[in-house]
Amino acid sequence: MKRRTFSRPRAFAVLAACGLLAAGCGGSSGGGSAGAAGTDGLGAQAAPATSIAFFDVNIDRGSDGWKQLLALGQRFPSWPKLMAQIQSGVNSVDSNGTSFNRDIEPWLGGEASVAVTGVTVGGSAGSGGAQYVVFVQSTDDSKLEASLTRDGTTVKGAPYNGWDTFTSKDGKTFAAVHDGALLVSNSQTALHAAADAHDGKADQLANVQTYKDALAALPKDNIAVGYVDGAQLATLTQLATAQASSRGVQAGGVSPTQLNSFTNQLKGVRALSFSLTPEDQGLRFRFAELLSKDAPATLTSAKAYTPALEANVPADSYVYLSFHDLGPTLKQVLTSIGASQAQLTQAFAQIQTQTGISFDNDVVPLLTGEHAIVVGPGLPVSAALLLKPTDAAAGEATMRKITAALTKSAGVQFTDANGGQTTQLGGVAVGWRRSGDLLAVSNDPKAGDPVSSSLADDANWKAFEKAVGVPDQVTGLLYLDVGRLLGLAKTFTSDSSASDKEALDNLAHVGRVVAYGTTDGDTVTVDLFIEITK
Repeated sequence: MKRRTFSRPRAFAVLAACGLLAAGCGGSSGGGSAGAAGTDGLGAQAAPATSIAFFDVNIDRGSDGWKQLLALGQRFPSWPKLMAQIQSGVNSVDSNGTSFNRDIEPWLGGEASVAVTGVTVGGSAGSGGAQYVVFVQSTDDSKLEASLTRDGTTVKGAPYNGWDTFTSKDGKTFAAVHDGALLVSNSQTALHAAADAHDGKADQLANVQTYKDALAALPKDNIAVGYVDGAQLATLTQLATAQASSRGVQAGGVSPTQLNSFTNQLKGVRALSFSLTPEDQGLRFRFAELLSKDAPATLTSAKAYTPALEANVPADSYVYLSFHDLGPTLKQVLTSIGASQAQLTQAFAQIQTQTGISFDNDVVPLLTGEHAIVVGPGLPVSAALLLKPTDAAAGEATMRKITAALTKSAGVQFTDANGGQTTQLGGVAVGWRRSGDLLAVSNDPKAGDPVSSSLADDANWKAFEKAVGVPDQVTGLLYLDVGRLLGLAKTFTSDSSASDKEALDNLAHVGRVVAYGTTDGDTVTVDLFIEITK
């Protein structure tokens, strides 16, 4: 049988992806442990200070982070099956004679990363490309080099400042090995820049203050981190916008004017970062945004508040979403867009004239204060939008204007009932009602009333909030009870296949999901926590 070949040498393809592969099978179990990703890792030391984006993974299965992640994985019924499949893959030999156990495992260290060091914005044809550098920690450089040259698809070149260099036979991929480090790149210039950074002969990303600030906003015991330089991202977007404008084209249906507005927003972002952290109760994802001092109001408008509507949310709810001041936020966004798009401003004014509803005087006050979306049992599902405006009476008047406009434009008939108005949709009564200082839009005739067993008084929810670290004040809060949602889904489905049953058995170990936002000075963070139950 003829041996299968690839357009690019298998050694470089395997090495460029080995961070992800090793993450799947556990990586190195000793020697040169990288610790938490990005914190004091070697990858950022091999990334030039001018890197646009950076992604770093801890692949040391002997580290605390990986021990915790593997412990979480073992809670799923399909975990042994998954591990067996991965083990089969790493033990196998492909058509090129490549084996993970033979070619990579003997030298693989505890860290892998990739840095985007440059981007070429498309020319007249709209083409472009990115230059990258992959870093992989090595515990045995001689075994690494033997793996690179084993099948003869790479050529060893002249040394570069003490680094052994290699080039693929197609001349498109470059590598360098030295002092416990493998570098792989699609640009020889980028490769040399990374080698110089690694050796301390050029500025490193690890020493850039913006990068340090971005990582400081993340947990410490993570196994993966990502970073994007805001200023460079804004510059690239601006260049792309300029080229799109010169060609008179729209990117994905977005006009050059809208791209300009987006670019202006990006100018207020110093950096973006994210992390993945395994914890005793589950997985935490954190997203952080560092804002500049002159960031536009649309980026700084998020204000922290203390959720109070939990007293009106039943403890057995499937979904609870709390947010705040939607009206003022929409006003800022529309003002920003309208300033650059006269047609939108004109159309918006026309709608207000036709309906008799003032956006500034009616809608914004209605959507000021705290809001909540609640989904729970009943009919078999009840859903409600709870609003707590400053002036409930004015809010009630606005709701009547909205229903009058719906009757006039769509012929929807409403009946005064239950402290508000209702209509029939598919045989179900849906409408709005006022309950004290709350307004509720719902299919539940009791929506907005205090409940006997509320989320605010639920001891399990309070303990979970404390364990996850949800602060008293947030910029928004989302809660999902996956177990109850699965129970609801089963009422709408017939007998499941074996694969569906396996998926449901695994999902049964996903407990509650909570996401919340916080703000601290110029840093905005969003945490997503997924509970993994035993």
